[in-house]
This record gives sequence, C-alpha cells and structure tokens, in this order.
Amino acid sequence: RKHRRIIQLLSMIGIVILVVNFFVPIVFSIGENNLYSREKLFWLYLVLDMGIFADSFVLYIHSRRRSGMLKFFPVWAFAIPVLIGVTTQMVMYGVSTIWPFIAVSISCVFMCLQNEVMYRDKLTGLYNRFYLNILEGELKERSSNAFSAVMIDVNRFKEINDTYGHLTGDDALIDVANILRRVVSDLGEVTRYAGDEFIVIVNSQDAAVMDDLLDRINKAMETFNATKGKPYRLSVSMGYEKMDFNKHTMGEVLDATDVRMYENKREFYRTHPGLNRRR
Repeated sequence: RKHRRIIQLLSMIGIVILVVNFFVPIVFSIGENNLYSREKLFWLYLVLDMGIFADSFVLYIHSRRRSGMLKFFPVWAFAIPVLIGVTTQMVMYGVSTIWPFIAVSISCVFMCLQNEVMYRDKLTGLYNRFYLNILEGELKERSSNAFSAVMIDVNRFKEINDTYGHLTGDDALIDVANILRRVVSDLGEVTRYAGDEFIVIVNSQDAAVMDDLLDRINKAMETFNATKGKPYRLSVSMGYEKMDFNKHTMGEVLDATDVRMYENKREFYRTHPGLNRRR
C-alpha cells in the first residue's frame, strides 16, 4: 500500500503541474516556431522521475529481502542505463537520450528476468534443482561454513494423484511448498528438487535448531490438515545432514540426506502400517 500511495502521490503532482503549465508555462513552453524550451521549473519533473526511480529501488530491495526472489536480477541492469540517459539529457540540452536508454534498460530487465525464470520451478514458485549448483558456489565463498541440508519427501503422494487426479496432486505440492516457505522463512532456502521431493538449505548446523525446524514443519502440516478442509492429508518424511564443503560436495551431502529421509519414511510406514502401499 505504501508503494502504491507513493506512486499515486508523485503522479498526481506531475499531472497538476502539467495542467498548470498549459496556462502558465513553468516547466516548458512551445514557441512561435514550434520549438520546445525549458522553463524555470523544468527540474521538478526530474525530481519526480527520480522519486519514482528511488521508490522502485526500495521496493526491489524490500521484496528481495522479504521473499528471497529476484536473486538473478541485478538492479544495476535497470538503474545504470536510466541514470546515464537522464544525466546525458540534462547536460546536453537538445539531445534526447532518456527514452533510448530506457529501452536499453527494459531489454536488460527482460534478460535478467529470463535468468530468474530458468532457476524457478513453474508449479510451486520455488527455486529448482539447477539453482542448487548456483547456491553451492555462493555458500563456498562465504566465510561461515555452518549449513545443513534437509531432504523432504511427501508421504503417500502417489496415492493423492491416483485418488484425486494430477491437478489435485499439483495443488498438494503447492500447499507443501507454501508451508515450507512459511516455516523456513529466512532460516534458509527452499527448493523443489524433483517430483514430490524438496531440499532446504539451512543456515545452521545446530542440532537443536534443526530438530526444532523439522518439528515445526510437521506441526504446520498437522495444522493444515485440521483447518484447510482439503480431501488429502499432508505429511512428509525428512532427513538432514550437516554441510562441510571442505570435505564434501553438494551431491554427497544430498545423498546422505536421502538415506536419512528414507529411514524416516520407513519409520512413518512402520507406525502407520495401514497406509503402506507396498504391503
């Protein structure tokens, strides 16, 4: 709402000034020979433009910190061409450079967003398994090496698909993704690895933190089942392993989490024998 109100306020100021300018040329004027000329308050529109520009930048930073999105969208790809165009046109009067540079900026935006889409899972909106390769490189460069990986598999997912259809199965995956995103929050990164499997990279190796995270995920699933009224019930099997890139690769860590996850899944079916489809 704040962002929308700021844009509305700046836009209304610009419109009012433009209307006034039709009667009293204070921003620009058109001479007898149809020549455009700047007037004393020409700079007001530049201020308004920079205000909208600054608001967009703040919104970008806020969105990136809050949701973790736009990791592959460098803001300079949008900002620098616009700033160059505005500065050049201010200094070189009579040379129109703003719009050509805005066109360059928009092209950069589309290319960067295309990179973002490459690493996004289209169904859940989470990052996909290819993003793990990028994340591994980033984590190796950090001074802290305190990370853990959690492998998560949806229990009885094939049964959901077989009973209610694949569209409902897709809804179940989206629900799981939303629960994981909400519970994990800024504690780590959630990715959809494949099918009904998810990977969470957690910014901690503390066993108490990891056990608490897994417990909160299970409780969130139980709350979902009790309150959402969906035809399916969600539960997951999970296994985690500490990550030490000085000793192991991402693939080796994920193999270890996979083993622990299947141990948890066997325990689930042992305690719920009536749900074991393999019986």
